[in-house]
Amino acid sequence: MSKSHLLALSFFVLSATLMSCGNKNEQNTSDIDTTETPLAVEQGPGRDDKRVLNNEVELNNHKYLLEVTCAPDDSLPQVKDRFDDPYLDNRVTLVIHRDGEILARRSFTKSDFLSNYSGNASANQLILGGMAFQKASASGFTFGAILNGPGDEEGGLGFKLTIPVDGVSATRIEYDPDQAHNG
Repeated sequence: MSKSHLLALSFFVLSATLMSCGNKNEQNTSDIDTTETPLAVEQGPGRDDKRVLNNEVELNNHKYLLEVTCAPDDSLPQVKDRFDDPYLDNRVTLVIHRDGEILARRSFTKSDFLSNYSGNASANQLILGGMAFQKASASGFTFGAILNGPGDEEGGLGFKLTIPVDGVSATRIEYDPDQAHNG
């Protein structure tokens, strides 16, 4: 065999080897899963982070600790966010301590506030975004609460919630247009 025939045969063997190796890494396209799982299904519904706010107040010779916890609650009806993905609503738990003892423990959901709001039905797609202490007076402890769009930090409906100093009498919830935002 001549040198040129050997070179041609080597080239042919090398080409055949490369072609067969290249096909080993290819998959049959009918075996590839092209379906995508939405992110909301993979990670579960959207949710706010749990937040705890504490305020110390002196009133009528007593020391009060007002503890407000806002956390997503999967037992509440879900709403849809702006991307039409499911989103958990929040529950706010308020604990009032007086002189180190628990005076009252109350839990609030969006429905507590919507029952005092005669606005449009789209408010049902809001979540209870949070609650914060505003002031203490002889009539009780006043908190501001906001219902906002899922995942939004601003905008929504504002409410004023007053819990009597005794922690037992009826809580008053009022829609507060001064606190409302059109975000």
